[in-house]
Amino acid sequence: MLQTVSKRLSEDIHFKELIQGSLTFFILQILGLIVGYAFTLIVTRNLGASCWGIFALCFTVLQITSVIGKLGLDYSI
Repeated sequence: MLQTVSKRLSEDIHFKELIQGSLTFFILQILGLIVGYAFTLIVTRNLGASCWGIFALCFTVLQITSVIGKLGLDYSI
């Protein structure tokens, strides 16, 4: 299986580009999760759970209003 993939990577540049893009996206997703968890941990340890609750509530309200404000324009364009 690995030999087939390595052979295909050396021969097909489009497949190689697809794999590189997918790995880059995957690594960035993992790093984003780690940074998000670290941010949550730092805020809750330094400022407390009540401050994190207020932040999460404000962030949720902001996301909801941005969805309403865009009204699907980013998809229609």
